[in-house]
Amino acid sequence: MTKANAAMRPSRLVAGQTEPSAMIFASIHAGSLRYYAGRATVRFDLLDGNWLDRAAAWLHEDGRHPYVLIEDWEMPLFRERFAAANTLCELRLAPVLAYKAYQIPGRVYLFHLLRPDGPTFEPPSIRDPQPRCPAPADPPAL
Repeated sequence: MTKANAAMRPSRLVAGQTEPSAMIFASIHAGSLRYYAGRATVRFDLLDGNWLDRAAAWLHEDGRHPYVLIEDWEMPLFRERFAAANTLCELRLAPVLAYKAYQIPGRVYLFHLLRPDGPTFEPPSIRDPQPRCPAPADPPAL
């Protein structure tokens, strides 16, 4: 699987597990989520460290479900960034999605910030390394 395919796969999985009005906090996947999943994103690595809980509550009040898409290696950085003023930073939630790409170390997780438990979708890895040229999704509604 090429790096482009590796980025596209989680985005398409996220599109299948979230509603079009979802707002997804992400870092390295923010661009591919907008392009391939058509989901609005917030770069959590640029969000003020005091605002995670408040942003999630505000989004929920506005009818948008807040999610975090994060790779396992990003979790310590995420927790450290938001630990001083937020309870959601611990990600003590059941992931909505857990994906392991074929021959790429680590996992990608999708958490619904206001859903502490529930089923976790764990799709099999795609083993077909052929390049793909998927069309972009419709842009997110803001």
